[in-house]
Amino acid sequence: MPSQTATPLQYTPILSFMSDKQLALFVPFVVYWIYSGFYHLISIYEVSFFEKYRIHSLIEVETRNKVSMGEVVRAVLLQQFLQTLLGLLLVVVEDDDVLLDDEVELLGYRQTLEAMATIFGLWNLLEPYQNIIIETSYWYFIPLSRFLFAMIFLDTWQYFMHRLFHQNKFLYKHIHSLHHRLHAPYAFGALYNHPIEGFVMDSVGAGLAFKLSG
Repeated sequence: MPSQTATPLQYTPILSFMSDKQLALFVPFVVYWIYSGFYHLISIYEVSFFEKYRIHSLIEVETRNKVSMGEVVRAVLLQQFLQTLLGLLLVVVEDDDVLLDDEVELLGYRQTLEAMATIFGLWNLLEPYQNIIIETSYWYFIPLSRFLFAMIFLDTWQYFMHRLFHQNKFLYKHIHSLHHRLHAPYAFGALYNHPIEGFVMDSVGAGLAFKLSG
């Protein structure tokens, strides 16, 4: 049973028919296609309100691109399949006994708080609030800091990998140039690139961010 420091929110899946880990792999796929699909419809139906913001005309989309819409869709689906597969592998090796881990870590945080507060002469002041301090930090502030670290790490990783694929002539010619076949990109073309590039930049980068952020 969860301890008094644990609330049902942390241990109850958001959806009853799948774990939160599975949901975390499924949601990006759904959001990607709903979001890009919305903008694709705006583009092809030339919604008047948005037309003043258009960068490429429909004629440019049809004539300037060196790859068909179908090829882009298939390439993006392949990237998402590889990303999901890697995500599943990472989830499999994760420890499922999170309750025990949380109990141990919460105890460690409590001891650390008491030790540090005692050193600075603040324990008598903080002791009545120790539970809310520890639980708020553990369940909210620390996950937020890990999430921010993962975002910064992934953004930095992708910047330098992208730069490498541009500066290295071999990588650009044989791998990255595929991405530049889209001169007037489709709304869903963000993930259109070579499978190797997508794996290194997106899948590996996200996997490392996930692991390194704790």
